[in-house]
Amino acid sequence: MTQLLLLAFCVVGAVAESGLLRGVVTKPENAVACLTMEQCKHTRLGTNFDRVYVNSWPTKGCFSKRNNLYFGTGGSVEMMSKAKLPGIQKRIWCERAAKEPTATDSNVTVNWESTAPSDMPLRPIQSPPTSPGPATSEPSKSPTSHPSAFPTSKPTESPTTPSPTPSPSFDLQTFATTFQSNTTFAGNMFDIVARKNIAIYNMGIHTYLQRDIDLQIYTRVGSYQGAQNDISRWTHVVNTTVRGQGMGNPTMLSGAFSDPIFVRRGSRQSFYVTTNGPWLRATKGTNQDEEMYQMEDSDMSFYQGVGKRYPMNAGTYPARIWNGLLQYRVDEIGELVDWTTMLGEVTFRRGDLAVRVPDLGIKVCTGMNVKVIARANKKLELADGSFSDLRFHSMPDGAAIFPTEDAKYIYVSNSEMKNGLGGVYGVVFDNDGNVVDYKLLLSGTTRNCGGGYTPWHTWITCEEYGRGQCWQVHPNGKIPPQITKLGGNPGGNYESVAVDNRNPHQPIFYVTEDHERGALRKYTPTPAFRDASWDTLHAEGGTTEYLVFVNDNEFKWTANEGKARESQAKYFRNVEGIDYHDGMLYFVSKKLLMLYILDLDNGTYKKSSTKYGVLAGDGEFRHQPDQLVRNNAGDYLYLTEDGGGTVGCYAIHKPTGRRYAIFEAYGGSYRNDETTGLAFSLDGSKMYAAFQDCGCDNSDGGVDYNCGCLMEFSRKDGRSFDGSALGL
Repeated sequence: MTQLLLLAFCVVGAVAESGLLRGVVTKPENAVACLTMEQCKHTRLGTNFDRVYVNSWPTKGCFSKRNNLYFGTGGSVEMMSKAKLPGIQKRIWCERAAKEPTATDSNVTVNWESTAPSDMPLRPIQSPPTSPGPATSEPSKSPTSHPSAFPTSKPTESPTTPSPTPSPSFDLQTFATTFQSNTTFAGNMFDIVARKNIAIYNMGIHTYLQRDIDLQIYTRVGSYQGAQNDISRWTHVVNTTVRGQGMGNPTMLSGAFSDPIFVRRGSRQSFYVTTNGPWLRATKGTNQDEEMYQMEDSDMSFYQGVGKRYPMNAGTYPARIWNGLLQYRVDEIGELVDWTTMLGEVTFRRGDLAVRVPDLGIKVCTGMNVKVIARANKKLELADGSFSDLRFHSMPDGAAIFPTEDAKYIYVSNSEMKNGLGGVYGVVFDNDGNVVDYKLLLSGTTRNCGGGYTPWHTWITCEEYGRGQCWQVHPNGKIPPQITKLGGNPGGNYESVAVDNRNPHQPIFYVTEDHERGALRKYTPTPAFRDASWDTLHAEGGTTEYLVFVNDNEFKWTANEGKARESQAKYFRNVEGIDYHDGMLYFVSKKLLMLYILDLDNGTYKKSSTKYGVLAGDGEFRHQPDQLVRNNAGDYLYLTEDGGGTVGCYAIHKPTGRRYAIFEAYGGSYRNDETTGLAFSLDGSKMYAAFQDCGCDNSDGGVDYNCGCLMEFSRKDGRSFDGSALGL
């Protein structure tokens, strides 16, 4: 297609300056969305923008904030054209000067801000040699003078180049990784985890070449781990030839996939992309010995993988980040495929506590399974029939689940034991939900109650006593635990943590304090040069503010801690669970039995009672709300309960406000106990929860190592707990 020229201008102020339109909220006449980083970057010329940041921001497309320019990748044309943006963000527009490109136009040239690596020339190579191209920094394990025969070590019976498939008529969204490459391989393997039901239609690669290259793409359900050298475990989906677009530019397939690749919400899908020579650019990972998470948006999470020589079994290099993009469509309502029939008949009835489990003394919903995974002071039985080295911890409390690169996940759980006997432990599961390990992650702490997870996938555990602190814990124990800046001196009765990560360079943390005169705090760290990471919570220079309710509708943040403590004592005593989602902050007061929802951008709040009484279908919620958890990005908010004779787990459907019981104690077996440790597996189909006492009597305040049990709940139909259910 012809080269497009889009003259960029920005919308940020009150008067015209340097030819830029300012003070406009609606889309100006003759304006179009800036669809590429290069177009967005052009707006910096002749303006006072200090820096340009590129990432998968919640706001998509080109926008400004204060004196910086941003480009959010992974959005549709509609998302990049949204005029009204949250907070102080301002949309940046481009002036139409030619045909407006569309998100599905595979010939649109996209230039990411990147620097030419030291091992590559500054300009694309026009005529690459017939022998393998530029040498990588990796040693050759099987050097050859010429590339091996293509396409694979196990070719299909009659490999053919498919005819280009017309692009879909609807707009596709784009998920882009990095194009800041520093190494070259024949192929890459990597994983994604879908956060919504998605259909993947197309892919773009990163090559320094500007000539035709042969390309093969394979995919499989689950991780590439365990299948790195076995082509028989992969499904061959693409055999084609593409024209390389050179350094810094995506090279799109000549047509969309012949059939879209459907990935169900919460499922892991892996890809193997390969050529017959070292033509693909990649980026070296930073922590080769860790399960290194790379980036995510609201639709999917991307994980670094490995670099591959050609053919597949010629060599593997760990911690390599694939450079490229995926074009996809979200399909939450089943317009493209019937996700329901893919799983079979729905059998779960939310809120219908019709199934009694006498051995456990609890009731569960119709269509649910439950089993005990661990009991305090007893070793865990592992999948291979052996037992863990450690005994399960007493008084389990706050918990979360973290993914790993090797198709496993870790349930990280606090112990609320006092007098330095608390800590954090990890139950490791394989991808099928079988327990394979149990280990200690933090010891010597006191009353580890709640906590929260960070955007870089670490756990914050909070101590709930007068001089308690908030510790950062690596789920795999690869980095020693460390006290964060969240608590400050002299410490406090800290409970739970939530994170607003709309700015990945500077996420904002919210910490609750379980005390009548506590202070709900907001911690803003020093901005990171790149995305925030472990050191963000330990660096100097952050600021702490405190929540004050101005009246029955408005709130503000203040540096006056004393004023904030007065406000909490008056309006929201003893705050426990907290959660952030889409600009809203949710927290509960266990003493006042209230749920509060703060609109962070507008400074207003709403509240409602959690003393729900008898719920829809069956069950009752009459006592103190404790932990507050969402199942990934679902529509339900889950609460645990503290006190009474029927403690359980409950769900609130946020769009309608309807409340349901998921499980509940009966018969007095758990009187004055509390449900804790609520967390969901990566696909949302397994729910983990604990009783903190589980039949032991800890009312005298003594130390009992036999308190607590951990249970696993699942739906018999295999769906997510937020998925469709039978009506009551």
